[in-house]
Amino acid sequence: MSLDHDCESDGETLAVLDRRAAPREEVHCIAWIDLGAGVLNRPCVISDVSSSGARLAVAPDMRLPEEFQIALSRDGRVRRRCKVSWRDGDKVGVYYLARPTWDFTV
Repeated sequence: MSLDHDCESDGETLAVLDRRAAPREEVHCIAWIDLGAGVLNRPCVISDVSSSGARLAVAPDMRLPEEFQIALSRDGRVRRRCKVSWRDGDKVGVYYLARPTWDFTV
């Protein structure tokens, strides 16, 4: 498994009835949480994604600020500013503060 860009998708959009503005695509992508202020990036796994947000798997004891950036490549060139919308143990739901210009579900 390469940590530079490793994503797998089952190719099926999740059919979940909920309040999300955009359908989610189940994926398995290594990403990094950038907390800024000289703190080392922390790894996470993106488990589903849409044009408006994502669900992350993080270490259960990882402390997260309300807002942070997700780096989608190890070099950090592709990133999205996010805000936490919910947290349940090691799962964190985030929504993007700016609409992405890329289609991550392809």
